[in-house]
This record gives sequence, C-alpha cells and structure tokens, in this order.
Amino acid sequence: MHKRMMSLLLVFLLCLSCLTSALASSISVSGTYKSGVVTISGTGFTSGTSYTVRVVNKTDTSLVAMQQVQATSGGKISTTITTGQLTSSNTYVVYVNTTDGASVATDSSIDFTSSSSSSSHHSSGSGSSSGGSSSGGSSSDDDDDSVSVSKFKDISSTDWYYEAVKYVVDAGLMKGTGSTTFEPNISMTRAMFVTVLYRLAGEPDVTTSNSFTDVVSDSWYEDAVIWGSENGVINGIGDNQFDPDTAVTREQMASFMYRYAAYEDLDTEVGDDAGISGFDDSDSTSDWAVDSLLWSVDNGLIKGMGNSTLAPQDTATRAQVATILMRFIENLM
Repeated sequence: MHKRMMSLLLVFLLCLSCLTSALASSISVSGTYKSGVVTISGTGFTSGTSYTVRVVNKTDTSLVAMQQVQATSGGKISTTITTGQLTSSNTYVVYVNTTDGASVATDSSIDFTSSSSSSSHHSSGSGSSSGGSSSGGSSSDDDDDSVSVSKFKDISSTDWYYEAVKYVVDAGLMKGTGSTTFEPNISMTRAMFVTVLYRLAGEPDVTTSNSFTDVVSDSWYEDAVIWGSENGVINGIGDNQFDPDTAVTREQMASFMYRYAAYEDLDTEVGDDAGISGFDDSDSTSDWAVDSLLWSVDNGLIKGMGNSTLAPQDTATRAQVATILMRFIENLM
C-alpha cells in the first residue's frame, strides 16, 4: 500500500512539472518594425498585470524606446511604440520588467534583426517573459497616454509639470509614492535619482559589488548604485558613503545627468561661463559642479527658478526631476 501511494505521488509530481513547463512555454511575444513604429504582441501573460517594456540596442545597450503596458483579460498584449531610431544594421532586444522595476525573467529577450527595404524594416522574435499592453510615453495614442497618470489624485492636467510627469510615468522611469499619490513637490533622494537613471539605461546587469558602507545590501536601490558607481555616473560623498537617503541637490542632479550623458556617448561639450553668469546666485555653485551646470543650462535641461536664481544648493523636487528627464530624452537622446 505504501509503495502504491509513493508511486501515485511521483506520477502527480511528474504531471505537475509537465503542466508548469507547458504553461511557461505558452508565453510568447513578437515584435515588428515598420515605418518608425514597433508593434509588440504576445499571448500567455498574466491578465491585468502592468509591466514596463524597453527596446534596447543590443550592441551598445542604449535605450531606444520604453513603454508601460498591461495584459488584457485574455492574457494578450498588443501595443505600439513610435520610434525613428531602428536601423537595419543593428540588433534590438526587448526587456520586460514589472512596474516596480523587478525583472520578470532576466534571461528573457527578443532579438530585433532588421531587414531593410527602401521604406521599412521588419523584425520578429519570441521569448519567455511576462508582459502586457497599454499605451505609454512613446505611443502615438495620446488618449491612452493619460491613463497611467490619471490614478494620481495629486496631479492635475493644469499643473505646469503634468506633461512631464505623464511622460516619465508612462515610460516607467518614475512611479508613484503610493497607489494614488505622486507627491510632485517633495524632494527626491539620491537613491531615487540614481534608480531613475538606471531604469533609463535599461537596468543592465551589474558586475561588481557594492563599495559604499551606507548602501543597504539587497535594497531596492543597491543595483542602481552599483551600476552608477562602476560606470562613473555617480560618486559618493567621501568615507565610502553614498548618502542614499539625503535629498539630491540641483547641482548634484546636473552632475549625475552630465556623467550619464557621457555614459551614453552623448554630446557633453561645455560652453563658457556665460551660460550661468546671468543668474544672481551663480557664485554659489560648487567648483566641481560648474561644468555640469553649464552643460545642463546650455542644453535646456535646467532653467532658472523664475527670480534670476539657479538655486544650485536647493533640493530637487520630483516634479522638477520629471521635467528635466523629459527635456534630457527629447533634447539629447
């Protein structure tokens, strides 16, 4: 009797394993590129779950496009991302993450091997991942664009920062502080800011260990700090400390953005002091931040506070960060 029960249990476990494998293999996704539009579709996803989809150049890992998506009630996805950056000479990868930044499947990728004609490029691929569909920051469907930001009760379409918040939320770069709050006027911490840049970079794998004594192991921002440090995007405050929970200042933000531009091989040419000398408080800029602030002002990323001041030592609010990120992507990427 005992042997019979053991045999039945083994059969059950084998069937369960086969069922799990079948369910995993039923997840499929494909993408096509034509006339500046990437169309992504697939089946077998978790109904009603939101994800972030990123299209990345496989050669240099640069971010091409990003969009927040949500699975339909039938577990299907169907979404489009408008971009003019795909070329037939490159291969592209799609990464799918949950909206809180966690990777759905770290090995999941889709190769977009473009084949060119006189007017379009076409690509397709399949992989195992979880995803969904809806319109995001890169979509041409403006009505759907507003859906992801409409849940925030503290964001109004009449706010000066509304378009910027909508842009970065739809792109999966920034998230709410709660289910219905964005808190645009609170300061952003250094940990939050480097995490945003890490998402913009496509959340590449980190290859080194954390060197800062005040960065908590396995924290939500640890990988972002490691990535930023190993790529020269961020630095600490001394004594092997990063100071993750302190609010980022406007000059620190400019410095991080300047270094991130160098990481992406973007234009980092710096003009003369005339770019900031017109601000009454320009002399309060730290020596190490002068070049990055000049670059930020010259490229239209950071502007004055409306009273002839640059306020380099002031902290940056979440609304200001959203605005500067949108300008950075639109002006330089």
